[in-house]
Amino acid sequence: MTERGAASALPARGLPLGLRLGLSVAITVVLVLGGVTALQQRREMARERHDREALLAESLAPLAAEVEAAASLDEVRDQLALFQRAYVWRGYPDHQVALTDGFGRVVTASVAGTAVTPPEDALRASVAVQSTLLPGGIGQLEVWQDASIFMAESAARWRLWWFNIGLTAVIIVGVLQVAIFLLVSRPLGLLVRSLRRMEMGYLGPIEVPRGAWELRWVVSRLERTAVELQQTVRRMVAAERRALQQRRTNPDPAEVFTGNDGWLAEPAAADQTPSPRDVLVRQYLEDTYRLLSSMDVADPLARSLAQEAWDRTVLEAEQAGAVDLKARLEDAALRILEPEAFTRLHRRLAAEAASRRAWLDEQRGRVVRALAEAQLPLIEIQQRVKHTAGVWRKMQEKQLDLDQVHDLYALRIIVPDEEHCYLSLHAVHGAFEPEPFRFKDYIASPKRNGYRSLHTTVRDQDGRALEIQIRSLAMHRAAERGSAAHWLYKAQTGDASQAPHRVKRLVGRLLSRSRRRRGVGVQSGEPA
Repeated sequence: MTERGAASALPARGLPLGLRLGLSVAITVVLVLGGVTALQQRREMARERHDREALLAESLAPLAAEVEAAASLDEVRDQLALFQRAYVWRGYPDHQVALTDGFGRVVTASVAGTAVTPPEDALRASVAVQSTLLPGGIGQLEVWQDASIFMAESAARWRLWWFNIGLTAVIIVGVLQVAIFLLVSRPLGLLVRSLRRMEMGYLGPIEVPRGAWELRWVVSRLERTAVELQQTVRRMVAAERRALQQRRTNPDPAEVFTGNDGWLAEPAAADQTPSPRDVLVRQYLEDTYRLLSSMDVADPLARSLAQEAWDRTVLEAEQAGAVDLKARLEDAALRILEPEAFTRLHRRLAAEAASRRAWLDEQRGRVVRALAEAQLPLIEIQQRVKHTAGVWRKMQEKQLDLDQVHDLYALRIIVPDEEHCYLSLHAVHGAFEPEPFRFKDYIASPKRNGYRSLHTTVRDQDGRALEIQIRSLAMHRAAERGSAAHWLYKAQTGDASQAPHRVKRLVGRLLSRSRRRRGVGVQSGEPA
């Protein structure tokens, strides 16, 4: 048999998780914070530049009035020079003003013979003027001012911005390193140390570290998994020992087959005449199924009936032993309650239905051959492919994907007595690869409702999971119709504690209807 899931090599050691988390979070925060603050600063600097140019434009208003009133270009030139000297006295030596015509040509400037082309980063402003001294009578006053002071102030602000960003990054990295060490790195270190001890075979209690609750939850689940693994291995070893001991004490195959008292077990599925009560209950269940199957999913009444069937009627079907009707009722109810999920899952299961049943028949044959080779008696093997609603219910309750549902295919082996259960388990584990975490010995440790059986999950050579239940005939009868019946177990542990009483009331209603059909009067005290 090929071995699945060979152990892979340990990954190469890299940067510690705390350092990687701290750096990644710090870089992300700095990039986001730096980008936002940089954009805000650029907007503020652009607004300040616009405000300074607006002030320059306002300063041209008195000069424009004087230019419009001037009688000659010499007078205009003197006014421009006076305006320029005023700004020089205020500390702006590189300040020029010029009068241009409607075509943008310079007519006169504050400094005669000086080029008036401003640099690209200069502060600029202009205002329109009307004068008979200009060609066409229209022109504008243009002023530009050296922006070196403004640019120096901007550079200083950017340097301060870089300092603030760097300081923020250092503080964030430091705080994150401390927080991550306390909440993540230190607890992970303790967890890694515990895992190394487990690898060496010391499966003792794991130290629960202080830190993030998720890590504490992981540690508690890991400890619980380790305990379950220990218990499962002990149970499997104990089961194998019991099988070997029983094989030594029962060497004769014929004696093993007949049991200690020489009684040959009767078939597990012996036909029994159904009682009138069972007939009426089954008729009610079939009517409910036909009604749900014929209703439209958009009908509000259909949803109400489907919810009632999903919550209660399927339990009544299980109580009545109508397992086939239970599956059909669940499918019909789910088709109305969750139409999209039902259709999607049903199509996925139906696409593989033929191959799944053929595969299950093949595995059944392997089990029969394994038991025959071990010379073990076999009363019956029952096989089951989980129906659509059953698969959906388990996926929702356990939060599983379809590939993780291990009991999608199941076989039930029924043998004469308890001794053969362990012998059959030994044979099955020899023919398949067992899943350690999926083994339950309910014979040694019965459920609280008295249910007894061996449950194991095995995989074939291709890795497909198969659930196998192994019971004695007495265990099977108790599980199906006795105190350990599945419906009663659910009724004791769920909301369906009144299921038997509901069935009694249901039978009473069915009897009343049947009598009315035959014209028989109903007594006043009889339930209606």
